Amino acid sequence: MRYSPVRIDKFVILFLLTVGAYGFVWFYRNWRYIKTNEGTSIWPWARALFSPLWYYQMLERLDVQGKGLLTAAFFILSLGLSRLPDPYWMLAFLGVLPLIPAVKAINDLNERSATRHPSFGWRRRSAAVLVLGLLLSVALVLASTFAPSTAVVSGDAMRASDTDYLREAGLLLEGEEVLYFYSTGFLSIHSEGAFARNLGVTSYGTDVGTEDLSVGYLAYSEIVDIEITYSSGFWGDTEVRLEGPGGGKLVPVLPVGGRRR
Repeated sequence: MRYSPVRIDKFVILFLLTVGAYGFVWFYRNWRYIKTNEGTSIWPWARALFSPLWYYQMLERLDVQGKGLLTAAFFILSLGLSRLPDPYWMLAFLGVLPLIPAVKAINDLNERSATRHPSFGWRRRSAAVLVLGLLLSVALVLASTFAPSTAVVSGDAMRASDTDYLREAGLLLEGEEVLYFYSTGFLSIHSEGAFARNLGVTSYGTDVGTEDLSVGYLAYSEIVDIEITYSSGFWGDTEVRLEGPGGGKLVPVLPVGGRRR
């Protein structure tokens, strides 16, 4: 057996339905083969985990044409696009496309050596992964539907239930409107958030242990200085500190950089 062959249709389907997790398995199996075959001291799991950084080296061993272009495409599609706002981050699924030439090259190697790996076709284990992948996909769809947006949204784009919560919690008065809103909450906006309203800016957070709500507010007329700490990396968020009278500061986290935009 040379590397770990798998049918292209099977690879694509399992990659998509497991949200790329099957790609990690595929990379791990092939790097494990390379380690055994070459007698090197590489760590297959690490090369699988950081596959965009090591894809070029695998393509070199497979003698695939266009190695640089395929590597760049895989890196951008799998990492760069995943940081886009909803729903555009789903374009990261296109990261499977630059992997197809490597999958085909491995299949061709095994076909020429008259070797057929037992997992090449569809088996019961593959069907189980398929079902789990479907469940995971459904869970992601539900999460993207009901979880807070990963982007700053205008007030008129907020869910009615979220606006109702702000009013019920006393964060938004009757007659006021939300101009812009952002929440770092994972499942709901109840944990924390920040928003600009008619009269000023509000930032709030709920204590995990006591569930007490802490609120910070500054009227626009009270803002004496604005301090911006820009994200130092692709994965970070930019913080905007608003200074009020007496040096008091309100710190809404506004995701200018990274996926949360």
